[in-house]
Amino acid sequence: MPGSHLSDTEKRLLSSWTDQSGQARPFPTLRGVEVEGDAGLRGIKSLQIKFAYPLTVLCGRNGTGKSTMLALSVLGFHADKPATKSAEMGEPGYYTFSDFFYKGPGDPETTGLRITWRYGNVSHGGKTELTIRKQSEKWMHYERRPKRPVYYLGLHRCVPPIERPVLRKYFSSQRKADASESLSREYLRKLGYILGRPYTDAEVMMTSRYSLRQCNAGARYSGFNMGAGEDMLITLLYVLQNCPDGSLIVVEEVETGLFPEALIRFTEVLQEVMLHKRLQVVMSTHSYYLLDRVPREARILLKNEGGEHLAISAPTTRLAMGDMSGRNEVEVQIYCEDGIASLLIERSLPAGLRRRVRVTPVGPSSSLAPQAKSHLLAGNTPTILLVWDGDVTPDQARKWLEKQKDPRTPDVTLDSVVNWAFLPGCCPPEQWLLGVLDSSDGHARLAEEFGISESEARQLLADLSARLECHDLGWAISQKWAMGEDEAIRRVVQCVAMLPNDPLRSIREAVERVLEGQNVRPMA
Repeated sequence: MPGSHLSDTEKRLLSSWTDQSGQARPFPTLRGVEVEGDAGLRGIKSLQIKFAYPLTVLCGRNGTGKSTMLALSVLGFHADKPATKSAEMGEPGYYTFSDFFYKGPGDPETTGLRITWRYGNVSHGGKTELTIRKQSEKWMHYERRPKRPVYYLGLHRCVPPIERPVLRKYFSSQRKADASESLSREYLRKLGYILGRPYTDAEVMMTSRYSLRQCNAGARYSGFNMGAGEDMLITLLYVLQNCPDGSLIVVEEVETGLFPEALIRFTEVLQEVMLHKRLQVVMSTHSYYLLDRVPREARILLKNEGGEHLAISAPTTRLAMGDMSGRNEVEVQIYCEDGIASLLIERSLPAGLRRRVRVTPVGPSSSLAPQAKSHLLAGNTPTILLVWDGDVTPDQARKWLEKQKDPRTPDVTLDSVVNWAFLPGCCPPEQWLLGVLDSSDGHARLAEEFGISESEARQLLADLSARLECHDLGWAISQKWAMGEDEAIRRVVQCVAMLPNDPLRSIREAVERVLEGQNVRPMA
C-alpha cells in the first residue's frame, strides 16, 4: 500500500523523529498544535493535530483549517527580529499573530480562545508545552516561545514577478541588485534533477526589501520570464540551502506550479535534505502525487463535518483524495465466497470503515485465489483482502494461493503477496451463526428482531440446527415467516452484529489492519 513501505531515507527520518533524547536536533521540534474555545479561530472551535514524522503534509477540503494550522505551526517559535520577514531572501522570519490573523469588518471576536503547542527534543529545562488564552486584544508575550529559525512560504510566492509592479521598479534593466547569491553546485544539480533539464547557474538577486530569481538553462533569464513553478522551486531550494540545521520550514500548497513528475522528485529531494540538515517541514497540499509519495505517518487529513473539525492521522491516499473529491475511493477490495460472507463482513464494520472498502462475493472457496490474480493482472490499485469461510483451513487456502503466481513478479506466489483471513469459527458461516445465537443474549436479540418470544427463539434455533443442509438457512426461516430468503439472512446477521460480546470483532480487526498498511496473513 502506498506510503506504508518506507525507503531507507524515510526509515532514518522516522527513527530520528522518535529519538527524544534531545541530542538529535539543535532546536526543539513541534509535536502538536491544539485549538480550543467557543469563540473559535476562523470557525475552528476544537482541533488537535499531532506531528508523527519530521515532514507533515496537511490535506483536506477548503475550510478545514489547513492554512490556520500552518500559521499556528509558524507561531509556535520565537526568533530575533530581522530587518525583513521574507523567507525568499533566505532569512528566517520573526512572526506574530497579526501576520496571519487580522480582525477586519464583521470578523468574529476571538477572546477566550486557547491555543496549545507541544514540543519534543527539549533539553536544558526547555518547555514541553506552551498554552495561551486570549483575553484581550493582545495575543501573547511572544518571548515565551522557544527559539528556532522559522521560514514561511505562503501563497504570495505564487504571484509571478511579471505581475508585481514593485519588482519591475526595483529590478529594471537600468538598476543593479544590491546583492546576489547563487545556488551551490549541489543544489543546482537538485534543481536540474527535479525539472529534468540542465542548469549552469541559478541565483537570487536582492535589494534591501525584495528579491528576484535568475537562472541559466541554455540561456540566461530572470523571474520576469520564468514559469511560476520554476521561479518557486528556485526559491524553495534557496531556502533549503541557506536555512540553519534544525530549522522549521512551512510551505502552503507546495505543488503550485509544478508538474506531477517534478513534484514527485521534489518530495524525494526534500526528504534527503531534511535528513541531512535535521529539518522539520510542514506543508499543505491537494495533490494526489505528493500524498502518494510521502509516508502515511507524514499525512494528516483535516475534515469539517457539520461545523466540527477533525484531524485524521495517517490516511491512505485513497481516503484523502476521496474525501477531497467528494467521491468514495475504495482503499481495500475484499473478496469472499458468497452473500452471507459478504453480509458478515459488512455488518462487522462501522460506517466510516465500510465506506473505505468494497466487498465482492466470487463463488466457491477455490475461486478466491484466481480472482486475486485476475485483480492484480488487471492492474487494479485497491489492496486485496481475501476472506474465506471458517470451514476452509489455512493449509487449503495456502495451496490455492501457491498455485497462483503474482503477474507482476512471476516467481512469487500469491500466499506472500495478498492479504488473507477467515470468517470466525471452524465451520460454515450458517452453522456458526446458529451457534453464536444460542445464548441468552442471542435468544433476546432473535425474539426482538422477529417479534417472537425467547422460548420460540430457542425452539427456532433448535429446529434450524437439526437441519442437515445448513445452506438452506435463509429458505428455512422464510418458510416460517412471510419474508424473502435474503431478508431472513440479513436479520439473522444483524442479530449477531448486535450481540454485546462482539463476535464479528476478528473480521473488523483484520480489515482495520489492512487499511493501516499492515499485512494480514495466517501464521505458517
